[in-house]
Amino acid sequence: MAFDFSKIKVLTPEERAAREAADFQAQIAEDAKKREELSKHTITVTLSEFPMHRFTTSGDKIVAFHGADERGRRFSGTYFVPYFRDRSEIDAMLAPMDQGTNVVVRGYWKKRTWRNQQNQEVESWEFQIQFVEPKQG
Repeated sequence: MAFDFSKIKVLTPEERAAREAADFQAQIAEDAKKREELSKHTITVTLSEFPMHRFTTSGDKIVAFHGADERGRRFSGTYFVPYFRDRSEIDAMLAPMDQGTNVVVRGYWKKRTWRNQQNQEVESWEFQIQFVEPKQG
């Protein structure tokens, strides 16, 4: 039995580029939709330090935010940077944010359970930031 290779569609470089661009835009839209669904709470935070950009052990890009909320309570939040954002975009996003800056974060609370140095189980809450922007006005 012979294969009829003439029936296999071969994409031109232009078609391949267009398909990849469309797939990329669909992934960005899906990420934005998922983040919007997870944004259950909105909090205004006064930063106590410059947001720290770093990587997790699995290679995810994150930005850690620390400060105080509107009522003066301590705040700790993590923003998982979408994979399609490069370092220059992250730097541009963080440029207006410094110690004392008010930022608006949207996301959800996540409960963490971990063991401290005395091997005692500790529970803490961390805000999983989906959207962050400097407060206007």
